[in-house]
Amino acid sequence: MNNKTTSNLLGLILKASIVGICGAMFPVIYLFFPAMFVTESIKEGILKTMAVFLFVCALVGAVFGVNMAVAILTVFGPMILIFNFMIINKFSVNTTIISTAILFFVSMIFMAYTAGVTPDMLKSQDTINSFIEMQNGLLSQGGDLGEISSVDATALYNRSLQLMPAVLLLISLCISYITYTRTGRNLLKSDKLIIQPNSFVFFRLPNEMIISGVIGILGVFLFQDFVGSTYKIIIENIVIVFAALLFFQGLSVIKYLMMRSKVNLFLQNLLILGAFVIPGVQFFFVIVGLVDMVFNFRKVPS
Repeated sequence: MNNKTTSNLLGLILKASIVGICGAMFPVIYLFFPAMFVTESIKEGILKTMAVFLFVCALVGAVFGVNMAVAILTVFGPMILIFNFMIINKFSVNTTIISTAILFFVSMIFMAYTAGVTPDMLKSQDTINSFIEMQNGLLSQGGDLGEISSVDATALYNRSLQLMPAVLLLISLCISYITYTRTGRNLLKSDKLIIQPNSFVFFRLPNEMIISGVIGILGVFLFQDFVGSTYKIIIENIVIVFAALLFFQGLSVIKYLMMRSKVNLFLQNLLILGAFVIPGVQFFFVIVGLVDMVFNFRKVPS
């Protein structure tokens, strides 16, 4: 092992250990966790990188317990392996993102199930009561806001469960896209070029994905007798996923137009922030994304 390889792996151990430990307290940090390992796996090989990954998992486990280490290993381990395989074998960007997102989604479900989060547990009255207590605790921290009734809290909880598949799938797609993008950018700094996603201002959904979404909705609707009473929930989940993706495409179009018009960077960031926090504005960006699917304003190749 030469000095450069040793330096890279030691640097990975240091960075990944910091992110792994901090991510246990602030989970959003894990958005940037797998990209470090995927990058090094391309540069230094998958075996050395996975050895470092296992070491970091063990370190996190020593600090926060075995369950935390197993969770990180289960969720991110398969994703790192499949990313390495698909990048080395030069699979298309869309195939890589979708495949790794699906694998990450399955890994999250498997991890939750092995941790005891089963459908029966989620629907149990004890879990619902814990949710009601948590909601009332949050309201009490906000001042004199009263308490949420058990009926309203139960309805909110059940609604959250119904839409959870869409939320988890969107999280999976987001992490997959961020991992792939950061990996490509990191490798570029090391003079290594791989097939990678476009920058966000050229973000565009593949036409096949939208078509598959429409077919999926029509299929569930046509076979609702076979699917059962949950067909409306399935359709809602599909609609939410594709509406969110079209929202990001619309946001990408607006960002592109602002950059071309040389709008002040502060105003650009302010508008993007408003797109997330102002109720109702999201619908406008979804429409922009949908129109862009038809006319392809930026002439982004499929």
